Amino acid sequence: INQYQTLLKHLIKSGFDDVTINRLDVPTANKIVDYLAQDITPATLRARISKLSACLSWAGVDDSKNPFKKFDIKTKLRKPPLPFTKQEIQLILDVFDARY
Repeated sequence: INQYQTLLKHLIKSGFDDVTINRLDVPTANKIVDYLAQDITPATLRARISKLSACLSWAGVDDSKNPFKKFDIKTKLRKPPLPFTKQEIQLILDVFDARY
């Protein structure tokens, strides 16, 4: 719920809070996404677009008419962290033993 409330605050701040489902077209959706994209990561933008799309789906808008379904925001996959080396593990254990 908090994430939807935050999204609503952004929409109010942007001036797009008065856009009704009937007036929501692709150009308007593009403007909303452009506004939301300011100063956030692609992953956050993708999450916000997903929430907007979900709201329209809950309102009964068909997927073919949901302009937020058409956005595909690419995000970089994070590389998994490297495991500790045997030396690093031993150092951690030595420090732990010395303190506790």
